[in-house]
Amino acid sequence: MEELNVIMSDFAEVECGLISLSTVLAALEEAYEFDGKKELRDNILVIKRQIDSLQEELSEYITKLDTYIISE
Repeated sequence: MEELNVIMSDFAEVECGLISLSTVLAALEEAYEFDGKKELRDNILVIKRQIDSLQEELSEYITKLDTYIISE
């Protein structure tokens, strides 16, 4: 049961990270209004890479949870 609690905590951390990144992206959109500035494109690229990384982590946690459930 402890393992399940750890996995659920991992899910919550990833979710918070995705929400935070979405908030930052929305703020960038509002601040720069997509006027073609290089700085905006660079910032969005960094954010997208971070989101991709978090999505990979989430996939790993889902696989881990599936394995745990199957083994029980």
